[in-house]
Parts: sequence; structure tokens; C-alpha cells
Amino acid sequence: MDDLETKYKVKRSSRYKSQMGLVIMTASIFVLFMITSPEVFLRGRIYQSFLSTVPFIGFMALGLTFVLAMGEIDLSFPSVMALSGFIFTITFQTTNSVILALICSILSGVIVGFINGTLVTSIGIPSIVVTLGMQFLIRGFSNIISNGLARTVEVDKTISYKIFVGKLGPIPAQSIWFIGITIFFYFLLFRHKFGEHVLFIGDNQETARMMGVNVKRVKIIV
Repeated sequence: MDDLETKYKVKRSSRYKSQMGLVIMTASIFVLFMITSPEVFLRGRIYQSFLSTVPFIGFMALGLTFVLAMGEIDLSFPSVMALSGFIFTITFQTTNSVILALICSILSGVIVGFINGTLVTSIGIPSIVVTLGMQFLIRGFSNIISNGLARTVEVDKTISYKIFVGKLGPIPAQSIWFIGITIFFYFLLFRHKFGEHVLFIGDNQETARMMGVNVKRVKIIV
């Protein structure tokens, strides 16, 4: 058991080094851009644009980080996002409550994720097959219930809008949320037992099972 834990710590150390290499590479690219295009990359406007648009992509990446760290893949998330957005719209139009609409939209994603996890762990279907099939299923279901028509809601005058996508001075609120959630996910993945189990499963699923990790439960939660 001690040998397995030692090997796991060595793998974690090499992982940190590779992550630091990505950070250095990204910083070097920004420095290069500042040198070659100072009129753009030395002004604050472009960074405000980054802070407004990048968090939405980042939120998707944060969710997929745990899936990929576990050695699995999820191809259904674009369709799940579309379904969640539609459920948010319908719920808000019906109840006029942003919070309730948000809860229902998140719950729809949780249900789909639970189905994906159950099919992967209980039946043994590869995650790429399950999530690819779920993508087409959810996309078709969304088109049926929406009749292929887009719907919009006006939430820009609500307090929730100001909280989630408003501005705190010059800083977009979504960037603050993204930083906070990123920090939370970092500690969950690298400083919490659950994250240790996720990484352990990604390194070697059978070894993790031998060490007492409930692989099925962790996969379903992720």
C-alpha cells in the first residue's frame, strides 16, 4: 500500500510541474502580444472584454475538469446546456422567479448527469458512447418541446441579473463568480478527499478500488 501511495504522490508532483509549464507558456504568450501589439494589449478595455466573455467558457471547463481528471469524457454538455437554458426560460416565464428558474435548470443538468453516470458505472458502457448518445437524445428532446423556436426572457432589470452578470465598478460580476468558483474547485480537487479520489481513479481505477475508493459513487457524483 505504501508503494502505491508513493507512486501516486510522484504522479501528482509531475502533474503540478506540467500545470506550471502551461501557466508559464500562457504568460509568455501574453507578454509576446504586449510587445507586438501594445496599442491593444496594454489597454484595459480588452481585459474588460476578457473578463466579460471568458468566464462563460471557463464555467464549462471547470465542470469538465473533474470528468477528464477521472479519465472519462462528456460529449453531452452542449445539449444539456441548451436544455437547461430552455427550462430556465420556461420556468421564469411561468413563475417570474429567477432563483426558482435557476434551481430547475441546474436540477435538469443534475438528472442528465446522474443518468450518464449510472449508465457508465452500472452497465459498463464507455462514457464517450453514453454521452454522445445523450447529446443527440437531449438535442432532439429540446427541439421537440421548444418546437424548434428560440425563446427569450428579460431579466436585465432584476436583482439577480446584477448579482450574476452585473458590474462591480469596472469589473464584470461573472468574472468574480468565476474566480471564486475556480478557487473552490481547486481546493475540492487538490485539497479534499473527494478530489483525491477523483485523481486516484484517473490514475488507476483498479488501484483506487483496491485502496477502498467507491469508484461507482465518485463517477456518478462527477
